[in-house]
Formats: sequence, structure tokens, C-alpha cells
Amino acid sequence: MSASTTAPPAMLRQPLPAARWRLCAQSTPSDSPPDAHADWLDIGDTPQPVAAALAAAGRWSLDGPVRDFDSEVWWYEGTFDAPEDLDAPWQLGLDGLATLATVWLNGALLLSSHNMFRRWVLPAQAHLRPGTNTVWMRFDALNTALTQRRPRPRWRVPMLSQQQLRWWRTTLLGRTPGWSPPAPVIGPWQPVWLGQPEPLATQVMQRSAVLESDTGRYRVALNWQGASALRAATLVLGRNGAQWSAPLNISADTAQSGHAEGEAVVPQAERWWPHTHGKPALYTVALQLITADGRSHSVVLPDCGFRDLQVDSSQGGLAFSVNGVRVFARGACWTPLDILRLHGQPATYNAAIAQVARAGMNMLRIVGSMAWESPAFFDACDRHGVLVWHDLMFSNMDYPGDDPAFAAEVQAELADQLPALQARPSLALVCGNSEVSQQAAMWGADPALWAAPLFHQHLPAWLAEALPGVAYWPSSAWGGDFPHQPREGSCSYYGVGAYQRELNDASHCGVRFAAECLAFANIPGDATLARLPGHAAPRVHTAAWKARSPRDLGAGWDFDDVREHYLERLFGERPDALRYADPARHLLLGRAASAEAMARTFTRWRASGSRCDGALVWLLRDLWAGAGWGLLDDAGEPKAAFEALSRVLQPLWIGVLDDGLNGLDVHWAHEHDTPLDAVLQLRIYQHGQQLTAQSDTPLITPGRGQGRLALTTLLGGFRDLNHAYRFGPAANDLIHATLRDRRSGALLAETLHFAPETLAQRSADVGLSAHAEAQANGTLRVTLRSERAALGVHVQADGWRCDSSLLHLPPGGLATLDFSPRHATTRAWRATAGALNSHALVVIPVSSPPFEIP
Repeated sequence: MSASTTAPPAMLRQPLPAARWRLCAQSTPSDSPPDAHADWLDIGDTPQPVAAALAAAGRWSLDGPVRDFDSEVWWYEGTFDAPEDLDAPWQLGLDGLATLATVWLNGALLLSSHNMFRRWVLPAQAHLRPGTNTVWMRFDALNTALTQRRPRPRWRVPMLSQQQLRWWRTTLLGRTPGWSPPAPVIGPWQPVWLGQPEPLATQVMQRSAVLESDTGRYRVALNWQGASALRAATLVLGRNGAQWSAPLNISADTAQSGHAEGEAVVPQAERWWPHTHGKPALYTVALQLITADGRSHSVVLPDCGFRDLQVDSSQGGLAFSVNGVRVFARGACWTPLDILRLHGQPATYNAAIAQVARAGMNMLRIVGSMAWESPAFFDACDRHGVLVWHDLMFSNMDYPGDDPAFAAEVQAELADQLPALQARPSLALVCGNSEVSQQAAMWGADPALWAAPLFHQHLPAWLAEALPGVAYWPSSAWGGDFPHQPREGSCSYYGVGAYQRELNDASHCGVRFAAECLAFANIPGDATLARLPGHAAPRVHTAAWKARSPRDLGAGWDFDDVREHYLERLFGERPDALRYADPARHLLLGRAASAEAMARTFTRWRASGSRCDGALVWLLRDLWAGAGWGLLDDAGEPKAAFEALSRVLQPLWIGVLDDGLNGLDVHWAHEHDTPLDAVLQLRIYQHGQQLTAQSDTPLITPGRGQGRLALTTLLGGFRDLNHAYRFGPAANDLIHATLRDRRSGALLAETLHFAPETLAQRSADVGLSAHAEAQANGTLRVTLRSERAALGVHVQADGWRCDSSLLHLPPGGLATLDFSPRHATTRAWRATAGALNSHALVVIPVSSPPFEIP
């Protein structure tokens, strides 16, 4: 079989003229829409999925009773005015219909579809009429279709209650009880439009950008058709005012159709890098076309970048190299920006990816249980230098790849979706599925079933044609004797997390690449918890809280329990006692537990000599408000875990690790290409304040360098810094390591190393002080100082949003935090600061108007 790799022809698209849409549920399937007496809901000039439309109208909410959307039949009626020039070759565009869809135009049946990931362009000219036109869409109940008798799967998937979802090409979001909101996307989830072919319609067949030595090569192949023959075609690349162009070779099939292809060459091309390692340089791309009648046409293609990307799976590993430089890939598994619509606007994508980059993340994974993303997502990743691991939309299940109809549907889906991925510098790898091989192995299926032909033969062959040069990996957990073992290939690593292993397990078990890892029920800020139904914060055992705590379906535990386990193991406090005696502190320590577990785990993975080449946290963002897996809440606000990781993931990083009887080592990584000329400063403290030892050591590191030094070497003699030998009481409890520019003294990177239980050992006062100053942009900047070590510093400021929390200050340390008002009318400022290792709270005064202190 051969997959089509063509993109849809260029169309002059427009919204349906003067469109009005309405929506209605139907209890019994019928080819006739509900009559005028039914409960029709006007939903405006743009169709949107059922749950989104009902929520916008106040008819339903994620906070209200659960509604079984998959058990109902849904009708959409769209009326619109006839377009001008009814004799033109109008076509109806349907970019995404979820999932069992039937479409009529003015009573004529146009489409029956059962794949939400297909894109449709349907002839409409013959069915349009003067005046008002009507589009009907019926979305049948998926639950009814799931009752059809079909062969049973050869293994079960615990996260699903409906195992036969494997037959239907649809998202699992909304259909995974325990970890996604009960709101599956049903209806038109991508644009509906009218269009007609451009006067010279181009259909891009293939485009690719490669780097050979320092030469960038961009190749394009397209078909064309139009009323006039194509006389000339030029491919033009541009950057910073310079241009590089090349003519395309044209071969005509007929007087009005043909083929064109060619390559533009950029000598000494500026390379595209992940932002952690360099600049993500992009070039504009356009086609300049001239027809036989002398008319000019321009086709703008997505920007391109030139980089050499290699995936190394030798010696049992999985590693990415960009432009010859091995990259420690770190980031998270992406979640849709809008759970009810599954896509966002370009500006929201750009802001979200910029936030990821600021945190030091350089890779995101699109997960097979979710949905194909918008081109705007890849535009943002290309722009900000964030690599993409892209699963195809398969997850865990025993897919019927040997069924001809199913295989043909998959091929058609790829033909619709893959062209948007061509020549994307951010696209690092395409993965056949999410955890299918692991699920089969863990269920005890025959090892021959772990490598299904769909994922190990058919998909890689189709992708080689559609995305030449892009690396393919069969499953998110793959390699070694068993797909789920972490010491070879890629894995889903939850040793630290669900399996409640010690933190050193992350390095002990030899993780090579964690395609997902470190799932905790991460507690968001109090403002987010206040949005829970019934304002559940801080009562973490209310029904509303527990309904949104992620869990494996049927398990006797949830991920709150995982977090609580590490709270007790790390800090020595009993979570159940904290919950009823000091619930506010329980929330703070709960946030700190997952933050410390993640930061300390990534410190091990980044350390010099680590076997790990990458790790992606499950998940980047919550799907709804609550203590979800996300590093960010559902609105994109950072949690403590996100902020803790951002301090460990920066391109210039320093960390301290306990190596048992070998003592403590300081590790560093410098990913930029310029040499590092710094001073490595060590300050050793006892009782959080008393300086017991120090050293200043010149450190010159080449670009892309990393290293390790023993602290005893730096201090010039033996000291039992980690209390490994037990020669009397511990001589120190805090180590502050910094890298400072040798010439200017500017702080480049720092870390505080301490036993985690220190966070819960409170003194009367650590000498924390704070004050706030109004900024010209309407924000407030809070300056924090501490006389002694202040661990887990947090600020409570109702009505204000902060850019950090639970940070650690060394003795005499200083930090600044920026606060922005949550509402445009916010003027009152009432704020306090505290530290987890102190009983004291400090009121934060504001030094200038217009802010009022109630």
C-alpha cells in the first residue's frame, strides 16, 4: 500500500456568508432533523463542539452534573446566504468532524464519516441555490456504535471502559474515566467554510529542508492546474532582507495542468537550533508563479529552518543530536489548550510555547491519546526553538491494523494531516503510538503482538514517503527485553511517582529516555483551587477534589496518594495529621513534595555521566481545574513543580548530588556554544546561617561543556559533607553553590543543596523581610531578603498573580518576584510572605500608590 502525501489544493476560503448555527439533541436516531418544536439552541455564526456550545450558552458546565454526550444524537443546522456567482465551482470545507458524522447541503447527502481526524473538501456548486442555504450535520451516538459485535481485543486497556474504541478514529480525551474530564469532543471541532480553487491552484506534494555541511537546501514539488498554463515558477527563500531563489522545473500534463519541482540553495545557511543550544533561525518561503497570460501569483509556505537532526538508538539508547551536538531533551507531554475545542488561536499557542521555552524546556510530546495539533502549534515551536516528539493518534489499544477498511482510513488520515508537518525544523521524531507495545507486554500478550505490523511495517513505510528524513520510533515505550523497562530505548518512567520508589531509583535503574514520567497530583495555587466546585480548597478529601484527582481506572489509589507518599518520605510529616491540624501547611508541603521530587530527579538525569538523554513530564497542563498531573493549571498558571523544574532545566545549570561514601559532587552543564569563564563558589552552612567552609574556584568550560567536581577536592581536604561516615553529628546542613562571571561577578546559576526534611523543620524566624514597589506597567515587584536560609519561600497575595513560588534563599539571599493583577480593577494589596522552615509570616508593605492596603 502507498499513502498519499498530497495537501489539499490552495483554496480561496471564506466563512459561510451570514451564517447562523443552532444545535439540538435527539433521543432517537433519524435521517430527519428535529422539528421546530424541539429544544434548538442558537450558537452564533461559528459552529463549535457540543460541550463547548452548551457551556458558552450556560446550559452545561464541567462543574455541574456529568452528561453522557456519547449516548446522544446531535444535530447542527447552519443557514447561510448564497455566495456571489453561484456558477463558480464552490466547495464546502469541513476541517474536522467528531466523530460519526453525516452531512447534507440543501437536502443532498454529501458525506458520511467516522474519523474525526479527516479533512474534507466537498463539491457544493450543484447543491447551492439563491437565497438561504442550509447545512445539516448529524453526529450519531458513539456508544451505540460501540455495541456492534466485533472481534475482541487481545489485551485490555485499564484506563478505558470501552475497549472497542480501538475501531474508531477519535480522541480518547473525555473517554478515559479517571484522568480526563467527561466531555468528549463531538461535532465540528475545526472550521467549516466555503471555497473555490484559486485561479492557479497549487497542490503541494512534498517539501523538505535539509542541511548539508553549511549549505541549506529547500526542495518543493507541487501539482498545478488552472485556466492558463504555468509559464514560470520560482522558489524564494528570505532572511534578514536577503533572498535566495531558484526556478522550478515545469512539466505540463495538459494545457491546464502539470507538475513543478525544484530546489533553492542557501550557502552558509544560518542553522536552526533548539533554543537551549542556540538561535532557532528561520527563513521565509514563497512560490512566485507566472501563468501563460502573464499574471503573477504568490503562494506563501510556512517558514523553514536548516538543521541536521539525528536520532541515535545504538547501544540500547535513544538520543537526539542537532547539528552534531547531543541534546539533553527535556520538557513535557503537551495537552490541548482548550479541552472543549482541542485547539487554540495562534496568539495563545505562541504565548504557551514561549512560556515553555522560558522554563528551559526544549521538547514537547504530542500524545497518541489526544489529537492532531494546529499548524499554529508548529509555527510557535519552530519560532521558539522547541523540538516536537509527535505520536500518531494511537494509544494503548489492540488496533485492527490488519482490517483493510481500518488501514485505508488510517492512510487517508495521514494524507490529510502529514503535509502540515513537512519541512518543520521543530519536528524531531514521529512515534507510531503511545504505549501500545507496553500495554500488550504488561497484559501478558504473546511477544509477537508487541510489534504489530501496523506500527512496525506499514506506518514507517507510509511516513518515509510523506516525511522523508524524519526519524520514526514504533512506540513511546520501546526497546530491550520488555518495552516498559527503562534501561533500554524509551520508557514511561514512574518509578519516582506511581510506583513510589526512592528518588535515587531515577538513576539506579538507568533510564535512557523517558517519553513520559513523574506523574503527581500537583496542587495548583489557591486561586485555582477556589474555582473547584463548592470551593473545595483546602479540603483535599472532598468529593469535588477527589473527582478531579487523576487515577487509573479501577485502582484502589489515586495520584493524591502518590504525592502524599512523597510528602511523608521527604519531609517526615504525616499528611493525614496535617490535613486536619494545619490544612494550609498541608497544601504548601504537598506542592513542595512534587516540586522537590521532580527537581531532584532531573538533577540526577542532567548530571555528568548520566545515561539519560531526555525526559518529558506527564503532563504540561491540567485539563481542568484541580490537583491534576499538569505542571501548569488549566489556565496556564505555573504550579510549584513547574517553577522548581525551570530552575533545573536552564541551558546553564549547576547542581549538587550525594554519591554516598564518595561524598558530594557538584555538576554543571553549559549548552551554549561560547566558552564559560566563571568562578565556582561554594558556601557551606550549619544551622542555616553559620558559615563553616567556603571556596572560590576558577572554572573555564568550553561551549557545550559539562563536568563534575568533588566538593572535598574544591575544599582542599576531607569533610563528611553528606554525613555518610557518621563521625558524630552532621557538621553542615546547607550547601550553596553558584557560578559567577569571572569578570563582572554576575550570578549565572545557583543551587541550594539540603536534606529534604529540612523543609519541615521550622524555627521561630529566619529573618525574612519583604517590600513591594509599583512598576510603570501596573505590576508590583516584591523584593525578598533573608538573614538565614529561607526554604520554600511563598507569598500570599489575594487578587494577584505571581511568577514564582516555593523558592529557596541562602543566608543573606535576595530575590525579586513580579506580581500582576488578576483583574483590571484590582487595586487592593494585602500580602504576606513566609518560608516552610519558619513559623513567622511577614506583612509586605507597598511603597507607592495607587495601591491601597485594606
